Formats: sequence, structure tokens, C-alpha cells
Amino acid sequence: MKISPILTINAILFIALGIGFTLYGPNLLAYFGVSELAGDNFLLYWNVAAFARMFGAMLLSCGLILWAVRSIFNDSIDKAQVRREILFSLVLGFMIAAITQVSSVWGSIAGWVLSGLFLVCTLVYVPFLIRKAD
Repeated sequence: MKISPILTINAILFIALGIGFTLYGPNLLAYFGVSELAGDNFLLYWNVAAFARMFGAMLLSCGLILWAVRSIFNDSIDKAQVRREILFSLVLGFMIAAITQVSSVWGSIAGWVLSGLFLVCTLVYVPFLIRKAD
């Protein structure tokens, strides 16, 4: 069996789960029994939901990277295109993580540091994505 179909299936699963956790983190957490936290501690529930959204952003990023990497195993590859797809995946994942974390920081210093880290990572990769050649 070839690796490309396995990477494709893995990429599709990660992208689907990433979109789900990024957009509907609190709803998906109910399948893991986290919905019980809502009645006990509202703030804790939304902190867990923010973490689920960051997890979703990283799953989405990983899925997009796997989607880009699967073409490496083909005979005819465009290395520049693969590099751009990988950089786009990283930028998108970091940007979504920064946005979702900023919207759910709740005044925590650690939350602001994490948001800043994701923002810095986004800003570091964007120039490489914009440039035409390495």
C-alpha cells in the first residue's frame, strides 16, 4: 500500500476535526463529558472551550500540512508549491489559535502570553508566505 492515500485520509480527518473543534468546541466537548462543567463552574467551562478551540486550530493546521506533504511522495512534485502550502497551513493555524485565545483570555497573564506567542509565530511566517522565492 502507498503512503499517499493514508496521508490523504489522515489529512481529511484532521481537517474535519480541526474545523469542528475550532468552530464548535463547546458543542464537541459535550461528547467528552465536559458539558457537566457548565453548571458547576461557568468560567472553567469557557476556559476549557478556549483550549478546545486552540486544539482545533492545531488539528486543522496539522491536517493541512499532511495534505501538502502527501504530494512529496509523487514523482512529479512542485517543491515551491509544497513549501507555500506548508507555510499557509502554519500561518492559518497560528492565526486561528491567536484569535480564539484572545477572544477567550479572561484576563489571565498566561492567556495573553500564549496569544502573543501565536501572534508572533503568525507574523514570523507571513513574510515567507508572501515572498515568491526562497
